[in-house]
Amino acid sequence: MEVGTVVLWSRSDGEVPRGSMGIVKGGQAGLLKVGFPQGTWNFERSALTPLACGDFVLYSGNDEDIPRDNVGKVVGMKAAGMVTIQYAHDGFEVPYLTLRHIDEITAKREGLM
Repeated sequence: MEVGTVVLWSRSDGEVPRGSMGIVKGGQAGLLKVGFPQGTWNFERSALTPLACGDFVLYSGNDEDIPRDNVGKVVGMKAAGMVTIQYAHDGFEVPYLTLRHIDEITAKREGLM
């Protein structure tokens, strides 16, 4: 994965919860250096999955124009961790730090889709 790729962590520990989004800052010897809101650490490549078009996310930022209780679909990614999200009637470009990944099954079970 290249520097600047937004990734999901598939494991958890006391610092970073499972499913957290981070951004790749570098790599060496089979590890990737990934920045999360809680800090920056080295992770095994196998524990990280790139955020991809078609993934579902929830917005947790402060922009009142962006729906907070609706699931959006990732439709694009740009430099510096900017992610384009499409909702039913509008699209927005937001920083990855304002998003939480949600899988389709969980979204349906929680009545978000």
